Amino acid sequence: MKKPALIIGILFFLLAGWTLYKIFYGSPLPQVTKAMIPPPVVVTLTSSNAPLRIFPGAGNTTFLLPDNSLWRWGMSHGQGIRLLVPTLVETNSSWRQILTANSRTVALHTDGTLWEWGWRGGPRYVTTPQQVDTNHDWVSVTAGDLHSVALKRNGTLWAWGDNSLGQLGPSASQYQTNLIQLGTNRDWMAIGGRGQIIFALREDHTLWIWGQVPNASAGQFAALPALLPFSSDTNWIANNAGNLSHIRNNKGEIYSPSSAASNPTMPAAQFGQQIATNIFTDQFAMVVTDKPKCFALHTDGTLWEMNIRYRPGVLEPTHKWSRVGTRSDWVSLCDASGAAIAMTSDGTVWMWGADLGQEPVPDTRSRIQLLKNRFLSFIGSPPLGSTTSAYYPVQREPRPLLRLVYSNTNQVADKK
Repeated sequence: MKKPALIIGILFFLLAGWTLYKIFYGSPLPQVTKAMIPPPVVVTLTSSNAPLRIFPGAGNTTFLLPDNSLWRWGMSHGQGIRLLVPTLVETNSSWRQILTANSRTVALHTDGTLWEWGWRGGPRYVTTPQQVDTNHDWVSVTAGDLHSVALKRNGTLWAWGDNSLGQLGPSASQYQTNLIQLGTNRDWMAIGGRGQIIFALREDHTLWIWGQVPNASAGQFAALPALLPFSSDTNWIANNAGNLSHIRNNKGEIYSPSSAASNPTMPAAQFGQQIATNIFTDQFAMVVTDKPKCFALHTDGTLWEMNIRYRPGVLEPTHKWSRVGTRSDWVSLCDASGAAIAMTSDGTVWMWGADLGQEPVPDTRSRIQLLKNRFLSFIGSPPLGSTTSAYYPVQREPRPLLRLVYSNTNQVADKK
């Protein structure tokens, strides 16, 4: 009788261990259920050749429609509310770019001027756009959590805001209200970044990185005020969205420069975090549905996906692509704050991945920590440290988010 009892005990122990592992390290992300899905927003437009423009932000995405109306989906930082569906923010907008990060918005006007509103350093918070600079020759801007970087028509790079992690380079004070030039080069061609990390591309197709960058220890970051090349490669290509979080080279390889420590003396193939290969289009996105995946559009209008294996600190592409659905009229695809945003030729804008319109859900460990703190508070003991680990519910399959319908023609919008 002892042997069966021993076997049962071992099986129970293994099952309990596996259960705890799944709870703490392998818990699936929250999923969007049918009851949570709102109907797509239908927008009627008049005939226009203007494109649909999409600007990813921190926890939200901004849409600039062909009629120059401005729509936002996800967290509206200025109002402190979450927008379940794309919601009209402004009609007859005159912005060329508009990006949000934390509680601030930075925008580029069609006349080439720079503007900013929301949090502007210290106690300053303004609700109406404030002009940052009087010049009219700005061509691009990117917004970090507490800083901004802008590109002039003459190829020079400028920045302002917080410099506690080297976001403004080595010569700036901790906080800079006026724009300062980053270096003396006049051959910058694209900028991007997220959080406190900045990427920039020069005309010689070298990729440069600074701010809070990865160091040699997996999962660790350090301040890097000096602008340094990410690698020794001279074949980097910016994508259409100007989002350099995932950047492609002319070999069709996609890397994540924020996932590995830079090494200016080595090619990225020897140390970088490769996401995918054989992608010769700017129409790609990397999001998490039931697992990390890379999506790409083919020139024949079909949509394809590839699973990416994940180990702590390491992403491993499987290089096995499979077609998504049967449609062959996909015309655009971009990565927007964890969500994939795509458009089909009938004017439908689709999303999958992180549903930015839903409230993030605390993970299992956060919930257990909350229960512990409530119990400690009940018995009069000080609470333990809290955690803020929470994840957006994810949409596994593409679903309609917007429908653009023209009132007097069968025309649909292009997308940039």
